[in-house]
Amino acid sequence: MANLYVLVASLAVTVLAAVALALAISGRRYANRLSAVTTQLRLVLERSQEGVLIFHPDGRIALMNPKAEEVLGVPRGSSYADVQQIYECFEPGGVIIPPEQWPTARALRRDFVQDHHILFRHKRTGQIGSRRITSAPGYAPDGSLQFILVIYSDDSDRRHLDEARSRLADIVDSCHDAIIGTDLDGIVTSWNRSAETIFGHTAQQMIGQSIRRLLPDDKTGEEDDILARIVRGETVANLDSVRLHREGRLIPVSLTISPIRDARGQILGASKISRDITHTRDLERRLQRSQKMEALGQLTGGIAHDFNNLLGIIIGSLEVLEAHLAPDAAALHHTRPALQAALRGADLVGRLLTFSSTEQLKPQPTLLQSLIPQMMDMAQRALGPQIAVSTDLDAFLQPVLVDPSGLETSLLNLIVNARDAMPTGGTLRIATSAVRHTSLPELASATRAGDSYACITLTDTGSGMNQETLEHAFEPFFTTKPRGKGTGLGLAMVYGFVSQSRGTVRIASTPGRGTAVSLYLPLATEDAARRLSPSAAQARSVAHATLLLVDDEPDLLDLSAGYLSRLGYQILTAQNGRAALDHLAQHPPVDMLVTDILMPGDIDGIELARQVAVLYPGVPVLYTSGHLAGPLHQQTVHLDPTRILQKPYRLTELATMIQAALTRAAEARLR
Repeated sequence: MANLYVLVASLAVTVLAAVALALAISGRRYANRLSAVTTQLRLVLERSQEGVLIFHPDGRIALMNPKAEEVLGVPRGSSYADVQQIYECFEPGGVIIPPEQWPTARALRRDFVQDHHILFRHKRTGQIGSRRITSAPGYAPDGSLQFILVIYSDDSDRRHLDEARSRLADIVDSCHDAIIGTDLDGIVTSWNRSAETIFGHTAQQMIGQSIRRLLPDDKTGEEDDILARIVRGETVANLDSVRLHREGRLIPVSLTISPIRDARGQILGASKISRDITHTRDLERRLQRSQKMEALGQLTGGIAHDFNNLLGIIIGSLEVLEAHLAPDAAALHHTRPALQAALRGADLVGRLLTFSSTEQLKPQPTLLQSLIPQMMDMAQRALGPQIAVSTDLDAFLQPVLVDPSGLETSLLNLIVNARDAMPTGGTLRIATSAVRHTSLPELASATRAGDSYACITLTDTGSGMNQETLEHAFEPFFTTKPRGKGTGLGLAMVYGFVSQSRGTVRIASTPGRGTAVSLYLPLATEDAARRLSPSAAQARSVAHATLLLVDDEPDLLDLSAGYLSRLGYQILTAQNGRAALDHLAQHPPVDMLVTDILMPGDIDGIELARQVAVLYPGVPVLYTSGHLAGPLHQQTVHLDPTRILQKPYRLTELATMIQAALTRAAEARLR
């Protein structure tokens, strides 16, 4: 470049001197000399791969070769001021160079600048280039400033620059969120692939169009408010709103809009990140639905027990009546609709109870290493990018015996709690492992001795809880969240589900250091599967057995006793737990106890069965219940499902379960 500078400078001086001399003398000889020198200079400049500019002392461009015109993009006849309006200059480290410090401006002040590395940014397109600049003043024989010579070369590695731009474009395009750029009038200037996927418009359809195309009628003023805040330099974060898909449907989105600034801090436009929160809203609806289930379960559970007792009497009485009226077709014509109506009533109560946390679960062998990743894919949007998620799942863990849907809902509750505890971001870790009962002595009252369990632990780095809060964490309606932000049912439902699943929950937390919640769920062993499936031997009959029936509803008690007596059983009855114990003290040991769980007095069905097991070991027990709630429910979650008969029941169901229980007891004695 130095040689080029010397050559161009010499030629420029020669040309300008010749011009002055020709004007003064106006001789043919000098005119010919000027023409020859000018031709030589033009050939050098046109063939040069360096950009060459000559400025008059007043800043006007006196000469510009094709390379300079191509790269600068300014027309002939422009001035140094025009170049300043088009470009910004930066040092390689990114520090902006004020116009008065540009090499050309320094040359105008008679400074010589050689091989100065400068970054150029086109203000309109944002295109960035790298140049090496040499600028120098040119003097007349009398020492006055006659011209400014500027020579620059493009030393950008275009291949690497293109690769970097391509990588950046790939990153933007591969993002799951819509990334959109607009100017300060809301005109779209950039549109990534996810924007096409979420909103249905291609980049060609949106670039150059107003972003307001995406706004429904009731949100038309929202964009004006957003742009006004952007102009003031504000950032709009986590704004929940809705936008229109090209097909006309509404899409719930979470918006984060930030100002786009140039190197001098001037705001040029807005960068918009739009996240489709359809799945998040679905998760929130699921959570709200589960909370409503809990509330409705508490509301209906209070009357379910008595109502099911009444339905049991009606259904049983109609069954007995049908047996007596079998020859009378006309009478049966009236009793059968009544029986069907009673059965529909029982089904209605069952449907209402499915909204509560004590609904009948459907446990099945479930692989946590499959369920949890699927759950996290769904929950990731709810967590947001500010929360990092890591998993440590035991790939060889045996399946757990659990209701998969209930487990997903429980994990969702815990994930949402963790998110709310980390409003500014953090880390959520989910790990699984196998544990033995012997390693959990503090859980002896909540687990079966010898059983194996899977442990799912969710650990967050959130705000944590103090000891007082921990003591109430699982209580329904207890919450530390602001009004309207939580119902206090999340952890209570998790506790209820895990307890119903024959597991338990542990929670540990420290203020400011986060919370860890561990769910212990039983592994699906072969023995557990057998406990859930009645054996074929249940079909065999057991005759002449003596049964003790206990129920506080006398009509239902008489109805059941009469039916079972006709089947050949010897029947004793009692209307409460204490009366049942008195019967047992006065009579020989019975072959089986059939007891309602919820009864008045100080001895309920669970306590009665416990005392019978102590006084008369080996007596099988069948429990009946219209609805389980509160402490009684927690006591029964560990019971074998084949030993609980839900009211209202058909008399034939009662007889079948009694026969199966007696058969199992007989088989156990033979072993």
